[in-house]
Amino acid sequence: MDLNKRLMKHIVRVLMTIVLVVSCKSEKKNVVKKHSFAHEIVVQEVIQVTGYTYINAKENNRSYWLAAPSTQAKVGETYFFNDGLEMVNFKSKELNKTFETILFLQNIYSNTDTAAVEKPVVPSKSKEKQEKIKIDKEAGVTTIAELYEELEAYKGKKVVIKGKVTKFNEMIMNKNWIHIEDGTDFNGEYDLILTSQEKFTVGAIVTIEGVVATNIDLGYGYKYKLLVEQATQLIHL
Repeated sequence: MDLNKRLMKHIVRVLMTIVLVVSCKSEKKNVVKKHSFAHEIVVQEVIQVTGYTYINAKENNRSYWLAAPSTQAKVGETYFFNDGLEMVNFKSKELNKTFETILFLQNIYSNTDTAAVEKPVVPSKSKEKQEKIKIDKEAGVTTIAELYEELEAYKGKKVVIKGKVTKFNEMIMNKNWIHIEDGTDFNGEYDLILTSQEKFTVGAIVTIEGVVATNIDLGYGYKYKLLVEQATQLIHL
């Protein structure tokens, strides 16, 4: 009789252990992975412009505007981001609209599933491969490869660059932002970013003069190894 009691107690313990293990596994399956981003927003309105997407976002009970690199954001969907660069009384010339306050983001992230939260939303124009461009070397013109190779030597100096405009964003932080390539590269660096008060046409071959700046940190994740500032177009060298 004692043997039967001990056997029954052992069986009960085994069954309780099995139930506990199954229960724990079930709970783990139901655990939702939390994202690590600072902001979670729901899109209320989307306005597409050249190079950027303006989004009227709702976060908790607060609504505000933000701008991100061109993306196919949809009304009603949830997105994530960290910090942005706030602009006050920012006027969009393309929209002829002034935003009392707006956040410019470096990236915005989708909510397709918990595993994809860390992946950025695919922009309508993602970073492209280096274009096949051939610019004949001219006296007095510095190549993009030379700039990247000798960053400290060119720091603070005025240079002349000739290349093809691959991207143009108008009036961000009160400056126009231009990307150019000239067919050269140094250790994979072939894209040169310039800031200017002038307008540029994507696809145009231009000769530009500007001042070299290095290791620029604008805050909110906007860091640049190399910028050419105060850029102006030259008609003739």
